[in-house]
Amino acid sequence: MDTGNHRLRIEFVDITGMLLRSEDISPFNALVEAAKARVQADGTGTFDFADLGYGGSIQFTCDDADACYQSIADLLAASPLAEGATAELIYGCEDDADRQQIAIGVTA
Repeated sequence: MDTGNHRLRIEFVDITGMLLRSEDISPFNALVEAAKARVQADGTGTFDFADLGYGGSIQFTCDDADACYQSIADLLAASPLAEGATAELIYGCEDDADRQQIAIGVTA
């Protein structure tokens, strides 16, 4: 798939904290791999990066941020890592692009 003009960024809350506490981050890595595989299989985007800093994040580039999010929404909703996380749908490649934030998990 060609790199699109939209982006999907998933912002987690405590992946960095897991690292600092020397906890196993393999669930995060597994979620990243599952999301990458789903987006590729569905043809809805291209994996950009996964970042363990600032709480943790995953980013995809896509032609349609809504379609990209919908292709992995069930994976995110099923993951305990998504508690308190947000999905940021970015409709353009510029810093001033329109954005929509979606709460994925709710904090207790």
